Amino acid sequence: ILSKLEQFELLTKTSEVDILTKLSNRNKYEHDISTKTISDGMVYAIFDLFRLKNINDNYDHQKGDEYIKKTAEILKKHFPKYIYTVDSTGKKIKSETGSCLYRIGGDEFVLISDTESYEKALIKIMIIQDEVKNMNLGINEPIGINYGLAMAQKGDTIRDLYLRSDELLSQNKTEYYRSMGLDRRK
Repeated sequence: ILSKLEQFELLTKTSEVDILTKLSNRNKYEHDISTKTISDGMVYAIFDLFRLKNINDNYDHQKGDEYIKKTAEILKKHFPKYIYTVDSTGKKIKSETGSCLYRIGGDEFVLISDTESYEKALIKIMIIQDEVKNMNLGINEPIGINYGLAMAQKGDTIRDLYLRSDELLSQNKTEYYRSMGLDRRK
């Protein structure tokens, strides 16, 4: 039987973690942004997947879930929440990186980082785009990840960062679909 503390910790974890991706979920995102202090240079990015609806419709939702899970793994690889080092005694030490990823919707992810520079985040995002585009889902369908990336400036709020990122996400998405000759709504 779980102790009251263990039960509380389990409930807290399940209320803050997305079951499919093991990323922080929308509940955790809403909590974090309500308490987050914006610092100059903080980066905020919104990501979404290309053609998830089409994959769900033409293959199945398991294939769509696989697309989401594999993408989350790629995002976590490049923007880990924790890093592990070993001290002089051989003890493993877990440290937070200052970056947090959230799955806030079906195929929508958010990155908030106090430690990544805009330039470094942009380079990582380019690598992520390439890795997602080339992942093997066993389907004959173009896939990819879109993004909108903003850097905090003096006086910004989380809402300001969200709005700038969302506008860039929309512009990038429109350009991608136009370049591929695809219908954006499928």
